[in-house]
Order: sequence, then structure tokens, then C-alpha cells
Amino acid sequence: MGAERPAGFWRRAVALGVDAVVVGLALEVGRGLGHPLRRYDLVARAFLAAWVLVVPTAYFVIAHGATGSTLGKRLVGARVVGVDGGAIGYARALARALAWAVAALPAGLGLLRVAWHRDKRGWHDHLAGTRVIRLS
Repeated sequence: MGAERPAGFWRRAVALGVDAVVVGLALEVGRGLGHPLRRYDLVARAFLAAWVLVVPTAYFVIAHGATGSTLGKRLVGARVVGVDGGAIGYARALARALAWAVAALPAGLGLLRVAWHRDKRGWHDHLAGTRVIRLS
């Protein structure tokens, strides 16, 4: 582990809250785009199901892969890096997003690990070989 300090639970929780608002707004746009398809019920449902899966995944993968920070992380001064301290790239960002979904499944326990463990890494961080550091 590098000399950077890990971002703690509350910093990460606030960042996730901001990101949830951003993703939620994008999902609402998609819901509006799907509205004209309403008369084609099956098509509209397929569009919305795909939108709900693709938008959050794309948001986190593109942001973490490109800069290591989502809008929420930038606002709280945090960044995702590899365990070596380097950039994670898109492949590892995708692995982290998928691992996040797995970590959230058992009542969020894999995510809550950040609150009590000394290294402040969730299951998704361990699975993807990442950590979240404080920038300030």
C-alpha cells in the first residue's frame, strides 16, 4: 500500500449519494425516452431494463477507468486507484463495478466492510485489486 490515506466510509458514502443522484437523473431521462414506446409494452420494458443496467455501469466504468473519480468522488476528494497506486483503466473499472454488485447483494455487507476494516476496502475493492484514497 502506498503512502496515500484511504478514503473512509462516510466520505465514500457521500460520494455514492452524489453519484446516485447523477445516475438517477440519467435514468429519468431514459424513462422519458422510453415513454413513446409505451404502446409497445414489451419493447418499452426491454428498453428500460437495459437502460437501468447500462447507465449506472457505464457511468462508473467510464469515470473510474478514465480518471479514477466520479463526480461524487471529485466533490469529496477521493479517487480509485490500483493497489499499486496506479490508474485502474477500463477493464479493472468494469471488474470493480461487477464486484460492487456482488458485494451489495448480501444486505450490503461487502460494502459495509469499509466502515470497520482498517484498510477501508470493500469486497469489491479486494476482488478488483483497487482501493479508494483521499486526495485532501
